[in-house]
Amino acid sequence: MELTEEQQELLEKYCEEGNAEMDKENYSGAIDAFNKALDVLPQPKDDWEATAWISASIGDAYFSEQKYKEALDHLHRAYQIYGAEDPSAFVLLRMGQSYLELKEEKHATDYLHHAYKLEGKELFEDDKKYLKFLSSKVKL
Repeated sequence: MELTEEQQELLEKYCEEGNAEMDKENYSGAIDAFNKALDVLPQPKDDWEATAWISASIGDAYFSEQKYKEALDHLHRAYQIYGAEDPSAFVLLRMGQSYLELKEEKHATDYLHHAYKLEGKELFEDDKKYLKFLSSKVKL
């Protein structure tokens, strides 16, 4: 399956809008734009690789709004589409961070550790809180 030229242009337009809103820290605007991008994709949505990275972007925006349960809904969707054999370290990181913020330390440890094994401590550069938590739970 391939997108039409019009669908591809709309997808790119809405994703660019979403990224611009993220840069402005207008997370609800970003979520709206990314949802419009998802709407462009034909059914079944989860058959499109674009659904994975758009869902990850929506999850990131919800995480930035401190809406961790909503973030996890979208991050889990992205995780399932990427698949266990080719996971996104960023998605794993955001899932672990969201679980930690929800005080679910077991899930937080599992996902943060998986992300760490894929990308190392560089992935944790933006906020040392999560690396500190992980190092208290597992030997790095």
